[in-house]
Amino acid sequence: MSDRLILEVLDGQARVASRTHVHELPATIGRGFDNSVVLDDPYVCPTHVRIDRTEAGELVVEDVGSVNGLFEAGDSARIAQLPLRHGTRFRIGRTVVRYRDPHEPVPPTLVEPVRPAAPPTASGRLAWIDCEWLASARARVAVIVLSLLFTTAMDYTGVIDRSPVGKALTQALGFLLLLVLWAGIWALATRAVSQRFAFSRHLAFAWLIAVAFVIWGTLEQWMSFLAPAGSVAELFTVPLALLLGVVLIAGHLGIASSMPRTQRLRTSVAVAGGITAIAILFGVVSNQAFTTKMDYEGQLKPMPARFVPAESLDQFRADARALRGKVDKMKPDTAGAQ
Repeated sequence: MSDRLILEVLDGQARVASRTHVHELPATIGRGFDNSVVLDDPYVCPTHVRIDRTEAGELVVEDVGSVNGLFEAGDSARIAQLPLRHGTRFRIGRTVVRYRDPHEPVPPTLVEPVRPAAPPTASGRLAWIDCEWLASARARVAVIVLSLLFTTAMDYTGVIDRSPVGKALTQALGFLLLLVLWAGIWALATRAVSQRFAFSRHLAFAWLIAVAFVIWGTLEQWMSFLAPAGSVAELFTVPLALLLGVVLIAGHLGIASSMPRTQRLRTSVAVAGGITAIAILFGVVSNQAFTTKMDYEGQLKPMPARFVPAESLDQFRADARALRGKVDKMKPDTAGAQ
């Protein structure tokens, strides 16, 4: 009869914390380093229990006069010895030990899912859209931190309240939460496709595109302020939004899958184009035919006085006299009518 056995130390979740092969009997368990199984438990004696066979050949664990005793796992009654069978668990101190038969069959091996082969190294003018440059953790951290600081600074310059710092931080954190949610959705999609999350890569790339949108929004406000009538910015708003949308979707697809670049670009153009068309259609439908509000959405900007178009006081008076003369000519001749 073989004296080989396996003793497993379990953690609080009944998971195996350590596993020891015992090759001869008797075997002892305790805190002492001369035991067959050494436990790091202050409630266990230097030699707490002994495992051996009885005269009838039955395998048992017995208390050897410990301070805190031997217990069957899940029972509060102290016992002197316990027969060991496959899967028997016993507690000494605050440690649970499980006996396993070395000849016990194990579950079948799990089949590892086949992961897609890594795409070849990106090259060409559009290689940056594959986001390989975000593979470095330092690059991702730098992009996220710098983008957060940039958007916070932009929010701060646009706040005119008494506490601009607090409001700017609040706006930046709200923006961050939206991007975290967006990156989390893409990370879940990445997990479903390639068994990895890549959350930080999605977040860093989304931050870059968000910074591009913020920069364009600021430039558009300035152009609308400087030329409110027929602003040139309106001509570029839709094409630029479409371009950034295509880059955003294509970059996320490059992180989430091994889809070829051409296919990713085609898919991104279709999706971004559809969203842009729906947004334009919604704007046309919701536009009112008549309104009492001024159709001007620009913002006041801190322009230096020397850059503001102006004319002299004499020129202003001359223009006013000329305008008054035109108005007087349009006034009906009431004296002749009387």
